[in-house]
Amino acid sequence: MILTEEQRKELEAVSRPLVQWLNDNCHPHVKVITDCSRVQLLEGVAQVIIEDYIKD
Repeated sequence: MILTEEQRKELEAVSRPLVQWLNDNCHPHVKVITDCSRVQLLEGVAQVIIEDYIKD
């Protein structure tokens, strides 16, 4: 998908209230995934990064 400059500006405009809400109500490890029919709040409890098996 390629966005026009107008679409990028619109996306930023509609995203700002959600980012503000997250900053006002959540800690920095909460993420949002949204699609056409739902919004999910996700919280990272733990993370382990293993890159040993990634092929170049």
